[in-house]
Amino acid sequence: MSINTIGIPTDQLTLSKTTLETLLAEEYKLYQKTLAYHWNVKGPHFSMLHALFEEHYNWLSSLQDELAERLKMLGFNAAFPHTENPSDSSKKSGDAMLADLLENHQRMAISIRAALKEINETDDFVTQDLLTTTLAEHEKHCWVLSSHLEG
Repeated sequence: MSINTIGIPTDQLTLSKTTLETLLAEEYKLYQKTLAYHWNVKGPHFSMLHALFEEHYNWLSSLQDELAERLKMLGFNAAFPHTENPSDSSKKSGDAMLADLLENHQRMAISIRAALKEINETDDFVTQDLLTTTLAEHEKHCWVLSSHLEG
């Protein structure tokens, strides 16, 4: 068994690479959608939703940087995710935007939880921690978004 320069067995790196690349691509899609909603929200709750979406897309932007940097630390290139343009957000109500983002954050939480079960079997403790903190943030966003929808 070969070990890379930071002490992780090379046979475990493929799982970390695949997990981080997939997460980076999915987070980028969510970032694009959140930014589009920020630009196109309207209605009686404009100010509150505009600020909420800005907070979320800023976090997603920072997260993408962390994911890409982790790939570099593991010795891989961080490829720019190719994604589709978000759907026409100008036709959605504020509540529809909130519900859509809630569904996306829920899906991300489920996906990250599944990835953690696999990555926890490796010696890549930093990626485990990054995924755990990312999961916690997605769960927080689920709570915030669902609270807005209930109110």
